[in-house]
Amino acid sequence: MATNIQKQNRKSKSGSPVPGGGGFPSKSKTREKGTITRKTLINLDWLDLKLSAGNLSLECFNQYGQTFFYSGNEAYRLDLLPFGGKTYRSKADVFYGDSKLGTIEFDSIFENLAETAKFHVENSAFYDEWANVCLGSIIENFAKSIGADVLGVLRADVALDGRQFEAFGWNVYHHDILPIRPGSMKGGHWSTDKQHLTRIATGFSYGSRSSGRLFRCYDKSLEISEKSKHKTYILDYWNSNNLDQVGGHVWRLEAELRSDFLKTVDGFTWGHLFDKKRLLSLFQVATKNFFEFVDMSVAEGANNAVQRKKRFQRAKRIEVIDFTQVHTETYQRKKIEQKPKTDRTAKIMIKQLALSAALCAENEPEKALNYAKVAGLLMDENGLQEYIIKKNHFWQPQIEREAWRRGKSVNSILDLGNMATSLIDLQNCYV
Repeated sequence: MATNIQKQNRKSKSGSPVPGGGGFPSKSKTREKGTITRKTLINLDWLDLKLSAGNLSLECFNQYGQTFFYSGNEAYRLDLLPFGGKTYRSKADVFYGDSKLGTIEFDSIFENLAETAKFHVENSAFYDEWANVCLGSIIENFAKSIGADVLGVLRADVALDGRQFEAFGWNVYHHDILPIRPGSMKGGHWSTDKQHLTRIATGFSYGSRSSGRLFRCYDKSLEISEKSKHKTYILDYWNSNNLDQVGGHVWRLEAELRSDFLKTVDGFTWGHLFDKKRLLSLFQVATKNFFEFVDMSVAEGANNAVQRKKRFQRAKRIEVIDFTQVHTETYQRKKIEQKPKTDRTAKIMIKQLALSAALCAENEPEKALNYAKVAGLLMDENGLQEYIIKKNHFWQPQIEREAWRRGKSVNSILDLGNMATSLIDLQNCYV
């Protein structure tokens, strides 16, 4: 898919190429403004889906750690791996025919994820010849084969590849254009010019994973040649789609979108990720009022941050991508109701206060009593008495072990064997 990008083109005074062939040009280059149209490819580069657990369990695998699932005429082979992940105990590679489709994690460690699984799509699958035609259907049929439903998207990376993004990255790196949210700008990407033994900047990051949106702009050709040599299939994908690679450096503008953001996109479903026009529309709504830039002259003369912010809000945005080719209806953001307040913080504080009370010296009864009283108040206000009774047999050995590690004895003011009752009784005690 082609897009237009406004490029502030730089040429060195001597007209010579950049030393080492990669990274940003030096600041000594002069500026020449203009709009250049070049072909840009848009594609998914990462996809994590949350599935219901379905019929998948360790009992499904034979003695060789393999199992097969079927959906109509399609067969999927699962090869069990000897390890799980951070959230799930078990993990298996998923194959469609002879090609690896991805990996699936199941049997969650956490109670709230007990009936779920996580499916990660193999990166090479997005660049396979059949990807644009039927990858979404293949994933959907795999979920059906194990009796699962797709519950949502955990992470989706949307990538735009084109040589013109080098000029955009150059302008951002040298502060010729400024982001409307300066605090969201992260550190740059770096590489080594082996010919001149110097460090060169090869990109930047913007946003954060915690906000649900993280943008990266970097030299993808250089990354493949230096760090990801196994991803030469991306080069084949560029060639087959006639992407301009003159000079050997294609840059990537990539949006890493997490579930926290995707839940706010009205009308979005995971199946839209396999429609290139909808994918570009999703990229558009991700950039709106977030990944936007203005000319550096806007900030000149601003006396403080407040004045600068007002100028940025009024200033004309620099066109990074021309979204006029988005023929589908643009997505709209929707407000998500705030998550109900949980008692997780209170639980952590009660445990820490009980530990502090237990580790107080015997000659500091008032200090120990104050810790215990605050813990008791938190327990009462949040209705956590039953919770502490259930946790008592875990907390008692942990507190005793910590006291032993510090070379202290447990303060007798707190009955570790019946902690909930002890915290209630101590509310009426005074020293």
